[in-house]
Amino acid sequence: MILSAGAVNLPQLLELSGIGNGARLQRLGIDVVQDVQGVGENLQDHLQFRMAYKVNGVQTLNTLSAHWWGKALIGLQYMLMQSRPMSMAPSQLGAFAKSDPDDSTITRPDVEYHV
Repeated sequence: MILSAGAVNLPQLLELSGIGNGARLQRLGIDVVQDVQGVGENLQDHLQFRMAYKVNGVQTLNTLSAHWWGKALIGLQYMLMQSRPMSMAPSQLGAFAKSDPDDSTITRPDVEYHV
């Protein structure tokens, strides 16, 4: 059986079914089926916003891959040189930072950037 309810609802369903941190489930009056540490813990949101710009006279990945010959060129570049668009990671840059470096109550990064 496969149970899927998303990142928020699946841990809730598991816990309501008795799968999760046994001590917490007992305190809530839920019969423990299996004591599994970590269920419902450490959920982090990965909301992102994407900025899009229109440019003229520049070859971009979007303009190149818009045609069959562009896709073929991208594949050929990777086959022959293991370089160019197909060799790039999907997320080019990820960084973690504190939203307010002067706030001493923030003890670790609380903002994540993807570029």
